[in-house]
Amino acid sequence: TLRWQGMVAVAATAVVFSVSMIPTIAFHFFMLSESARRFSFLYADMYFRLSRTSYFLTTLNIMSNFYIYSLTVPSFRTFMAAKVSLVIQNVSQFLHIRQAQSPDVSVSGNQAKHSSALETMETTGL
Repeated sequence: TLRWQGMVAVAATAVVFSVSMIPTIAFHFFMLSESARRFSFLYADMYFRLSRTSYFLTTLNIMSNFYIYSLTVPSFRTFMAAKVSLVIQNVSQFLHIRQAQSPDVSVSGNQAKHSSALETMETTGL
């Protein structure tokens, strides 16, 4: 089970990394090709498109690691749930203290929605 989870996490990370690097590899091959430099309009257009796509997919690769670990590693999910719960408790305490310090100030609609959402999360144990 633990071994299986580790293998799935590593395999998913490797697949996402490999797929995200395809445009970067294509970009570098295109930059090195002599035929692309002969057609300057094609070269400029492809340079722009491939460079933007490769940097974008590299960023997606970095962000996807969080979701891969969340889906495949239960201890990471437990850790994140504990941290989110702690943040919710701290924000809730801050809002209650702030409201107690200034009871004459009315709470706007967005703040009321936010505090009721926090209270709902606390009662459900999220």
